[in-house]
Amino acid sequence: MHDFIARMLLISVFLASNVISASANELILSSQTDFRIPLVGYVSTYEDKSSELSIDDAIGMIANNEFKDHKSDSLQFGYTKSSIWLTAIITNETESIIYSNLEVNHPPLVVVDVYLVNQDGSIKTQFKLGTSVPYKSRPVSSRNHIAPLELEPNSNYELIVRLKSGGSVSAPMYLSTSKVLLEHEHFYQIAIGMFYGLALGWWNSPKTLSSIPSSSSI
Repeated sequence: MHDFIARMLLISVFLASNVISASANELILSSQTDFRIPLVGYVSTYEDKSSELSIDDAIGMIANNEFKDHKSDSLQFGYTKSSIWLTAIITNETESIIYSNLEVNHPPLVVVDVYLVNQDGSIKTQFKLGTSVPYKSRPVSSRNHIAPLELEPNSNYELIVRLKSGGSVSAPMYLSTSKVLLEHEHFYQIAIGMFYGLALGWWNSPKTLSSIPSSSSI
């Protein structure tokens, strides 16, 4: 199991290294190669303790450099009632449209608002995700929160995400092409199946069953 997971991580790193370059917090896509890129190294964040900021407020604050670079190597914000805003600059340097997906891989999040903003401040694409949105209304059927993003050739965007949860706010985020996303989802399901299969096998093993006290001995 550990070897399987490690192999998948190495594949993701290899794919990403062949398609991206970075300048400060800017994610630059310079190839049409399939990819799955962790966004933790590219985001800036803002904690909205009032949970009253609008997307227009957020766009203005980003322009005024009021978001802070995220210094941690994970997107974990602990238990909070605040709304957490995240932003990253994404540039498509290629001559073709890149059809990508934003993955926010923490199913319990109540609110996941996703905005892809053009250079002029207009909103190109937006999605409302999270557990507050019925499963059948999501753009992509998945246990996680996935928003398809179409990146025009030679274009620059501000990706803005608002998160809110009834408990812990955690947001492992990736930008991926559909092919790699589907492969990852497939391998994840295999890994989960293997885990539960091993657990069930252990539970039903003669040694385990013999160690469980019978009702007559309780």
